Amino acid sequence: DADLKSGLLTLSHVTAIFMLVVYIAYLFFQLRTHANLFSAIPIEDRKAAAQKPKRADKDEDKDEEGSPAAETAVVTAAASPVNPATAAASQDQIVAIEEPANAVEEKSNEEEEEEDDEEEEIELTLWASLVLLLITVGFIGVCAEFLVDSIDGLTTSWNLSRSFVGMIILAIVGNASEHYSAISVAVKNKMDLALGVAVGSSIQIALFVMPVLCILGWIIDQPMSLYFSPFTTVVLFITVLLVNYIIGDGRTNWLEGLVLIIAYVIIGVAYFLYPKDMDTSSTSLG
Repeated sequence: DADLKSGLLTLSHVTAIFMLVVYIAYLFFQLRTHANLFSAIPIEDRKAAAQKPKRADKDEDKDEEGSPAAETAVVTAAASPVNPATAAASQDQIVAIEEPANAVEEKSNEEEEEEDDEEEEIELTLWASLVLLLITVGFIGVCAEFLVDSIDGLTTSWNLSRSFVGMIILAIVGNASEHYSAISVAVKNKMDLALGVAVGSSIQIALFVMPVLCILGWIIDQPMSLYFSPFTTVVLFITVLLVNYIIGDGRTNWLEGLVLIIAYVIIGVAYFLYPKDMDTSSTSLG
């Protein structure tokens, strides 16, 4: 048993080092060599893409005007006896009605695009942002310490498993700001930024936070490994597979979002009903 724990710790330490190397390479890939793949689409390109369907509709209308059916309709209209004064008045009324409606519609669309695409102005300097970030991190560290100390009392008084508290409750509370940011930018139809917040946070936890904690435990002589229970491993694998399948094509819809929500609810119920005597998701071997 001692040899098994020792080998597991050695494997975890080596794996953590390589995971950090992969995370550093991912940052270099995202920020330097292939930054264009992760950059947001410029406002001009989005407006040009939005105008393409309108131009296509106009071209179709022109094609229809030149079609035999359209020519037949024109010939029939020309052959029928129509009062010129009545026709001119009707045409003027149609143009007078269509032009204001089209102008109002185009103006409202432009205003909506400008509201969505307007860039936020920088209000804080670099040093002020760094100081504010350090202060915020300090407060978060204190709150996290109190939160971790209250887990034992919470699991005892509410008869909850540590797996449910760690995987569901702490995840929701700890990432509340990221959830709000992702939802707010998704409502503004900035899905690239929303996916960057959601998926980027998961990548950061998997490739940075977990390896750092494992190496930190190695440094302070605390046996912290990357071992997880089989149930947690299966849930992680299915989650990654489902999310990759849904966002792999770069498009999304309400049905895919509903599938993700239902999958999360099922995972939450499974962890809520997870037996306490099988609560082996902790990575500590002490």
